[in-house]
Amino acid sequence: MDSKDFRKIRTFLGKTQEQLARWLCVSPKTIQSYEQGWRTVPAMIERQVLLFSAMLSVKSVRSFQDTNGHPCWETKNCPDKWKANCIVW
Repeated sequence: MDSKDFRKIRTFLGKTQEQLARWLCVSPKTIQSYEQGWRTVPAMIERQVLLFSAMLSVKSVRSFQDTNGHPCWETKNCPDKWKANCIVW
């Protein structure tokens, strides 16, 4: 995966560099370096972003809803502090 592909996937996911960094457990500088081409994207990271994009493509977000269609953060009444670090939110 080259830097342009990586950036396209991040854009498709609708995430900032910082948000994607949290998802991948890396620093925002690491994401920036992938997108600038300063570092090659490791196979593990490539698999993760492709998995995220595949999940979004098939609308698997439905799995985070209860039977009434409410998102999990409403059902579980998650505090705002938790939402800030939640990959589903």
